[in-house]
Amino acid sequence: MNGLTTVLPLALIPAVANFLGGLLSEVVPSSGRLLSAALHLATGIVIAVAGLEPTPSAVSAPCRATPCAPPAAPAATQVDGD
Repeated sequence: MNGLTTVLPLALIPAVANFLGGLLSEVVPSSGRLLSAALHLATGIVIAVAGLEPTPSAVSAPCRATPCAPPAAPAATQVDGD
């Protein structure tokens, strides 16, 4: 039951914010410029989420490229004093 008491308030935050945002949009008149800005913000968030979604699997995947490890340092050459 402890997990439910943690998850439920966290799930209610976006639900309440969505409801309050809907009420606010009905009460406050908005311009086309404000609507455009809100849509641009929402689009940026969606693109960011879509771009970050494959990141955990890409980071944990084994390296399959040819140069997996950094190149080795060149061997030291011996210089004779003669």
